[in-house]
Amino acid sequence: MLKEYIEKNRGLNNFNTSDVLDIIVNHIDKKNDDCDCCCVIKAIHEKLHGKHFDEDSAISTVSKMHYIKAGTTAKTYGAFVTLEQSNKIFSRYKDEISKSYNSYDFYVAINMIYSDNYNLYHKWFKDVTEEQLINIVTEATINWLNDSDSPYPDDTKIWSYIKH
Repeated sequence: MLKEYIEKNRGLNNFNTSDVLDIIVNHIDKKNDDCDCCCVIKAIHEKLHGKHFDEDSAISTVSKMHYIKAGTTAKTYGAFVTLEQSNKIFSRYKDEISKSYNSYDFYVAINMIYSDNYNLYHKWFKDVTEEQLINIVTEATINWLNDSDSPYPDDTKIWSYIKH
């Protein structure tokens, strides 16, 4: 309906795509909850970047990740592995995972694997150094990304898993 209206009026002298887009975006923001707006953002992102993270979306996603230490209720938010560390790890191991994944996909995945398994890693590996833990989490991340029974097509597992 909107597309037909815009096409019908495209020939008018004052037609401005930017103005039309502003009206639509303002309407969506006012009339929809955050979940609906996130769906629109996801669709736009996928048109621009495919089903993969870019720097902004990766940093935003990781900043919302958290874990809770066993026996406490306090949440610890943010990156276990910094973007710089992740980029170095990704460069070293990128030949072991699908070429479709980018460094930002890896950054999200390694931090997700850590935050989702924080207590398990610390239970299994009591006297582990930070470097050893990063190696363990790196191996788990590569394994998770390479797991062939993923329901998500074309190596979009981390984007689809996080953004579904």
